[in-house]
Amino acid sequence: MKHGAAMVLRLAAGTSAASILIAPALAGATHVFAVRGDVKIGSFAVRADGSLGGAVRAFGVPSSRRHTYGPGTCTAVWARHGLTIDFYNLGGADACSPEGGLFSRAFLRGPHWMTTKRLKVGDGVAKLRTLYPTARLRPGERYYWPAGYWLVERTSVIGGGASYPGLLAEVSAGRVLGFQVRFPAGGD
Repeated sequence: MKHGAAMVLRLAAGTSAASILIAPALAGATHVFAVRGDVKIGSFAVRADGSLGGAVRAFGVPSSRRHTYGPGTCTAVWARHGLTIDFYNLGGADACSPEGGLFSRAFLRGPHWMTTKRLKVGDGVAKLRTLYPTARLRPGERYYWPAGYWLVERTSVIGGGASYPGLLAEVSAGRVLGFQVRFPAGGD
């Protein structure tokens, strides 16, 4: 009996020590968010909500938020997630307010991001082409989007129906640098 009790104590002590060593490793683990085209970024439903308030509910309070070109435009940054979202409002409301800010585009950088097809920031272009065989490398359009692979292509309902990238993978030196999501939540 004494031998069995001692073994249980050693096992319990070993388990506690392992828990102490594993807990900090898990606490420092990077959370990965899945991007589902221009529909969802993590739990943020871009198409269903698209408000700054919805982004705050999904990612927490931004580390910074500022008007970019007056009260009708706003840039919010979640540095801990490698996320920047531009919001706007054409109706005169404050784009930096939870209800007034309407999604325009998001920039996703760092190890926190991957698509639902499991393309991650840092992956090679060969993997991108395997997962998205119809995606084409397109030139950038100044002030709108960088050069990159259009993983999800959309047609604008405004003007002549031009195409735009709903989800774009920006690449450099054969690797995915980041993603850009675009959706005119404000009705452009």
